[in-house]
Amino acid sequence: MKRRALLVGLIAITGLPGCTFRPLYGTNGPGEAVSLSGVSVAEQQTRAGQLVRNQLMQSMTGDGTRYLLKIAIVDRQRGKSTLPGTTTTRFELTLNGEYDLVDTRSGKTVATGRSFSTIPFDQVRQPIADLEARNSALDRAAIELANDIKLRVAVHFSKQQ
Repeated sequence: MKRRALLVGLIAITGLPGCTFRPLYGTNGPGEAVSLSGVSVAEQQTRAGQLVRNQLMQSMTGDGTRYLLKIAIVDRQRGKSTLPGTTTTRFELTLNGEYDLVDTRSGKTVATGRSFSTIPFDQVRQPIADLEARNSALDRAAIELANDIKLRVAVHFSKQQ
């Protein structure tokens, strides 16, 4: 019984060097790293698009000359419910994003995708509080959407190596 347990343990330990795990945001080998620094993000015309772009640019620092990330962001707000006996209304803000990663040398699209983020918020029929609640929801949705797009682009690069 002890021999069998020892044998199973040795087999498990010797199998570890064959593991193909590679960190997404770290070094994969001597001097090799997954890098998003070669990606620039296209200018945006909407406020939601600008917020997502700013979040992406903060995490993709570098020269950004190898790839261009084109994003299209659409925001939608819809009422969810009204609490009986109050003036509070529950809303949901959704950001839908589509992206194309373009190789600037060849002009070809190398990756495409879609993502979304939905954030709930309340309006209490106080103009300044309602504006702040919506802006806060927009900021949070932009952060979530940008993080998801960044992750998808990083996964694309990790599959190329």
